[in-house]
Amino acid sequence: MSVDTNNREELTSFRKLCHYPAKSEHESELIEVLKVWFKDGFEPLIKLKASSIEDKEKYIDIQTKVLERTDKIVFLLLQSEVYRNALKSILDSWEPCEESDYIRELLILSEEKKASTLN
Repeated sequence: MSVDTNNREELTSFRKLCHYPAKSEHESELIEVLKVWFKDGFEPLIKLKASSIEDKEKYIDIQTKVLERTDKIVFLLLQSEVYRNALKSILDSWEPCEESDYIRELLILSEEKKASTLN
């Protein structure tokens, strides 16, 4: 998955999600995980891509690996149906943005993996 840096205003949508009133404990837990995913993985990568620092590509490669590790944590939670349902509920109230699109892709991948293990 790739991260686009064209619309920086969209990042505020994630910050709004952080104040989302969780309807269940699973939603609350998932929001906490998504906050870490955003803070440690997604946001730094966006900022790096928009920067003009020396050796930018080297740092982007490193941060991409960090994002992939945080993706794996989210993906692992999404192996559980209760967390997939919690994320669907969260996404229903999350304004469309780059972050929600990215997380939605993780959800789709987890559902595809679940379907393939049932076959």
